[in-house]
Amino acid sequence: MSDLSKALKNKGSILVFMLVIILLLSVFAQRLMKKSVEELKKAPFSRGGEWQASLEASSALEAAHAALFAKHSFGLDYLNLNGFPGGGLQSWLAKHGVKANAEKYRWNIQARNNTGEDGKLPFDKMNEKQWIQVFGWLHSLANNDPLFDDDDGQPYYDAMKDWQDKDDEDEEEGAEDDYYEKFGYFCKDEKILDFADFKRIKGFFYDSDLVQSSGLFYDLNGTETNQFKKFKNIVSFFNPDQANWHAFSPDLKDFLASDDDRLREDLDEYTKLSWRLSILPGINEQRDGFSSLLTGAPDRVAEFHRLSISAGLGASGQYKISALLQKDSQKAKKLPKPSNKKNRNQLGGELLPRSKENEKLGYWRFIKLDCKENL
Repeated sequence: MSDLSKALKNKGSILVFMLVIILLLSVFAQRLMKKSVEELKKAPFSRGGEWQASLEASSALEAAHAALFAKHSFGLDYLNLNGFPGGGLQSWLAKHGVKANAEKYRWNIQARNNTGEDGKLPFDKMNEKQWIQVFGWLHSLANNDPLFDDDDGQPYYDAMKDWQDKDDEDEEEGAEDDYYEKFGYFCKDEKILDFADFKRIKGFFYDSDLVQSSGLFYDLNGTETNQFKKFKNIVSFFNPDQANWHAFSPDLKDFLASDDDRLREDLDEYTKLSWRLSILPGINEQRDGFSSLLTGAPDRVAEFHRLSISAGLGASGQYKISALLQKDSQKAKKLPKPSNKKNRNQLGGELLPRSKENEKLGYWRFIKLDCKENL
């Protein structure tokens, strides 16, 4: 056999071998594709399922919002779980034919009233002196120290202030970017709008280099401390006005009364007369400057509802929405001045009274909304 014939024979063998490999890879690819398609068909959110689940959850939220409106219009009692057969808002909606648009999807609606936001101190209206007292009290609890010292709260306030301000100058006991660099991040330099911020602020999380002056809100394992739970029962990002006695939490009463047992009892046994004659004077003595943040007016209690919504095909595939709503005030509202001068005579920032019908009905406005996919 000539050299040419041998070379052609070798090339032919290699070609056949490559064709066999390509054939095998094609078979494997086809089987893999088939298997993938089968698995996708089994997935709860396949073929646009996540879009449908989010749509269903949004529909459920809209229905729940409308039901809250109706409750205050007609005196419905579906939120009284013990007084409604089957229990709750979802059962009431289903009884009236309000349910998921697609039969295979399911709604889960839970509503809770009176979240206590109205009885908490307004975050944005507290001053340095008030913050130092709150942080100092929590520090004393964390260290089982019955003696309250304002100085104990100063480092926490300084760190919180540095976290929010835009300058690079440390407060006396605060921290700027040079402190946070070792943790891989920098100061937010923006207003705190959520409790989650405290997990990154000096003193509130645990720092092994500052054992004695850190970990107020989060321990070594990153778990929330009892002091943080008390803090969240005392302070609110949503209450724009004074904290109302009628919704005070036990933690806020403990803070305001400090070591005055008689004042603590008075806070539990409120009357209009005792509020003026003993409670406010007692609070002024124990917690200087806090009376301006407190009210005992029974007719100024804001209403809050928390809605928890989920929709999907099952426990493994849900689209969830959590909403916090506040009942709108019946007072006249001041509208912002329009940028267009021609319209100022119509709106002009004047106080425009609400209609009598709207005053009767009220309106629930969203003040917090969180959405989450659970795949």
